[in-house]
Amino acid sequence: MKGSRRRPILLTGITGFIGGALAVELVRAGHDIAAVVRATDERAARARVAASLSRFIDGEAASAVAANLGVAVGDLAAAELYEHPLFDRASHVVHAAGCTSFATKAEVRRANVEGTARLAQRMLRAPALRRFLHVGTAYSCGDRPAPVVYEEDAPRQHHRHVNEYARSKAAAELLLAELGFGERLLIARPSIVIGHTRLGVAPSSSLFWYCRAMAALRRGPFDLEDARDIVPVDYVAEALAFLLLRESPRARTYHVSAGRAGSRSLREMLLALGWREGDGWQKVSSGALLGLRSELRPLVRGELEARQLASGLGACAKFGELGVQYFDNARLLSEGFRAPPSFVDYAGVCLESSGSASLFEQMVDEA
Repeated sequence: MKGSRRRPILLTGITGFIGGALAVELVRAGHDIAAVVRATDERAARARVAASLSRFIDGEAASAVAANLGVAVGDLAAAELYEHPLFDRASHVVHAAGCTSFATKAEVRRANVEGTARLAQRMLRAPALRRFLHVGTAYSCGDRPAPVVYEEDAPRQHHRHVNEYARSKAAAELLLAELGFGERLLIARPSIVIGHTRLGVAPSSSLFWYCRAMAALRRGPFDLEDARDIVPVDYVAEALAFLLLRESPRARTYHVSAGRAGSRSLREMLLALGWREGDGWQKVSSGALLGLRSELRPLVRGELEARQLASGLGACAKFGELGVQYFDNARLLSEGFRAPPSFVDYAGVCLESSGSASLFEQMVDEA
């Protein structure tokens, strides 16, 4: 907070889904936080923070946090940002910022690789730094032909990736490993983050629209018995806070995932979303989903929305075609952190909170 003598926890990505949830988790636990925010000026930055936090707490509380936290305004990939004194004051950093676009390669690379490199290099010079927690993705290990991804499975230069987002996240991990943080570096890889156990999809629809679309179309890139590894954002935020403040973690990389015990079959997921056994199911390729504009037309408000929704379905389905059943979470659980809830336990909350929002409206509300 402004004027505090305690060293703050510095967050990037506070205006995002995971970053906003984590900020609320840390503030509730009594920690001082500061943030790097991309905006035109400090006033606009604080407004963005307030809007992000108000998805999880009431507006007055969100505004109070935004008004009092330390803010460095700028682009993570811009050298001038790092003249701000906040970087020397922070003892802990959570790098949760990133561009999740499935299309603009240059923007994704700048945000996820160049921005990570500049932030990391600056924090290596910070005298008070004790922990640098990088939030990656469980899909950073590329097109491994295996149903289970383990926490020790590291990205490699030769791995191929579904899209530039996954490729850039893998590249960021590789560069961080070479920079010399030593034991101060931790990497957390969330799996598929959908909804909130109490708020449902009110804070963000994330990939809930994709699940709903598969249930409505009765098609997707999976067999009905394939496992789906999904975690709610509040669980992810709690896990990140736990790892950030863990004094002597046993490992450097952790999956924040449902794991074997918390994952559920596609059949169970679809049933929780209103699909019925008699509706039938067809496993199809990502390319086939791209061609379903006519089937999507009754679910949206025009040809343009149908085309964009089909494109989104095809992009997401490429991850499904990797064949991953779940991301092992043994390391996180062995540290003493609680087991995750399963998606089917809170799918009803997600459905109720989605209200009358269309699939397309939910797809564009992924922030």
